[in-house]
Amino acid sequence: MNVVQMCGLLMVFLGDKIFGLFGMSYVPSWYASVQKNGMQIAIFVYLLLPNILSKYLISGAFEIMLDGETIFSKLETGRLPQFDDLVTPLVNAGLTQATQ
Repeated sequence: MNVVQMCGLLMVFLGDKIFGLFGMSYVPSWYASVQKNGMQIAIFVYLLLPNILSKYLISGAFEIMLDGETIFSKLETGRLPQFDDLVTPLVNAGLTQATQ
């Protein structure tokens, strides 16, 4: 079971208590529809979502985009990114090291 599945099922079965665990003092308005359709959402998260996600994992796609521009594509290069593959485009885009 992946993290997305676990979070989805916890949201359905723990009810509005889940938001208190994250320090929220209110329940978001969209959560009422989650409670109303809990069984359907649980079925989707547990049975259907893994099938949808597995199609993306099988493709081997690993795309990193910044402001709509692809800075690395595993599909184009056939490999996972190296340090310079990511750092150079990010620095060129204006990313700087955080100071303490």
